[in-house]
Amino acid sequence: MNKKLFIAIVLFVPLAVFAQSAKECYKIGEEYYYGKNGKKVDYAESFKWAMKAAEQGHKEGQFRVGVLYSFGEGVDQDYNEAIKWYRKAAEQGLASAQNNLGNCYYDAEGVTPDYTEAVNWYQKAAEQGHSSAQYNLGLMYYEGKGITQSFTEALKWFRKAARRGKVGAQNKLGVMYEKGQGVDQDYKEAVRWYRKAAEQDNVYAMRNIGKLYEKGQGVPQNYQTAKEWYQKAVNINSNYIDAQNCLARVEKMMAEQDNTIAQNDDNQQQKQNITIEMPDVDKNIPHATTKNPNLLAVIIGNEKYSKLPDVPFAENDAKMFKEYCEKTLGAKEKNIRYLPNAGYVDIRDAVNWLKEGANSYSGEACVIFYYAGHGLPDPNTGSQYLLPADVDGKYLDLTVSLQKLYDDLGKMPARSVTVFLDACFSGTNRDNNMVAANSGARLAFTKSKTGTPTGKTVIFSATQDDQTAHPYKDRKHGFFTYFLLKKLQESKGNATLGEIADYVTKNVKRAVFDEIQFSQTPSVKPSGNFANDWRNIRLK
Repeated sequence: MNKKLFIAIVLFVPLAVFAQSAKECYKIGEEYYYGKNGKKVDYAESFKWAMKAAEQGHKEGQFRVGVLYSFGEGVDQDYNEAIKWYRKAAEQGLASAQNNLGNCYYDAEGVTPDYTEAVNWYQKAAEQGHSSAQYNLGLMYYEGKGITQSFTEALKWFRKAARRGKVGAQNKLGVMYEKGQGVDQDYKEAVRWYRKAAEQDNVYAMRNIGKLYEKGQGVPQNYQTAKEWYQKAVNINSNYIDAQNCLARVEKMMAEQDNTIAQNDDNQQQKQNITIEMPDVDKNIPHATTKNPNLLAVIIGNEKYSKLPDVPFAENDAKMFKEYCEKTLGAKEKNIRYLPNAGYVDIRDAVNWLKEGANSYSGEACVIFYYAGHGLPDPNTGSQYLLPADVDGKYLDLTVSLQKLYDDLGKMPARSVTVFLDACFSGTNRDNNMVAANSGARLAFTKSKTGTPTGKTVIFSATQDDQTAHPYKDRKHGFFTYFLLKKLQESKGNATLGEIADYVTKNVKRAVFDEIQFSQTPSVKPSGNFANDWRNIRLK
């Protein structure tokens, strides 16, 4: 044989075997990982064979080694090693490795947390059609982590992932259609996407579709159907506290409804002769002659609590304030987020919607945040919190910090931000009963610490710090909200904030004493930047 030909064959054969060996090693490693082709699941063997492939530059083998190091399967858990092998595969363009590398930067596993770098790797994988990366990239846009927040971009990437069957993205699309984030609000479309996710046993989608049935949004109101969806979520995940709370709440509402029907049947003849007079502020609502396109409002009325006493008339307070915002102040319907019995996520989503709206209006927005419901002070610090309808105050991290809320509102580029709080922070509810506090204890009257507004913000509160916000039972409102609505009615929405403050303070103080012999004095607190100007501001 020719000597040169012999040398060429000797050099070539090992290279061919070497390349074939990497592929074969990876194949054997996957068989051990998944227990295929007669092999039992054995992560140690999988690691051994995957490493043989990885060391020869096989990108799928490198990815598998990264996974095994990340989860400590077949080898001691080592995030640094996981990062190393994910990066090798990611740099070869493997989308699954790029997504996992993004996860490591997001979760700070083996690297310093870096949302920008996480976005970088999610983007690379998402553009290759990797559904998990598309969903993750959507979340980064949605939350504004590592990249400028954009509901429009979030919607785009959630939709791409949802169409590939990513269940979390389907649920998130439902949320965005329900809240009108990056798209026109469309409850029916929200229901459609929630159903797709719920059919894949996504408990969050089950909870969300249950809430739509409970409220009658996009579907006919049906407490029984809502209960069935909540129950499905609990059956799948018995530790899902929010679904448990929703289930308890709707069961309570169904029981009350049954009692009401029974009472109506028993007293039908008497009730036929009774005319129920609407409160004077609930009728003859003035109508604005022009729309106010710059008015953005979040309106929350938390009356029915799953684990706490109800707040009398809070739903009617919020409902009628919404009517005045739309009819008297001229707000567009789509620029109002009306949330009866809102949970924690509902409130945070609403605040994020306000941020998005204020940023879109380039400093021209007039922002209103209205809340009627339970408030609670931290018994240790006195800091004030709003209580979502699905919590009991036991864990303050599930409540809404007023100071954090004021900080978020104050940062918005708005002409003005007005906060109306028909709540108290003394540890009692509207009927002077104690609200449950940390560790299930009952609060004694606690001196709470009023938060500090920032930006161009004015805070109207129903009480001083140690007082109770009382219900005006004859008028079916809280005293504070009743006189707020009364001033808007009398002035046809043209009153200045100063005029509203003087009217509400004077009349609440007197009416509470006349009616129930208690003290309640509303308070007004402007931010430092607004101290000289707030009294002349108008809401329309």
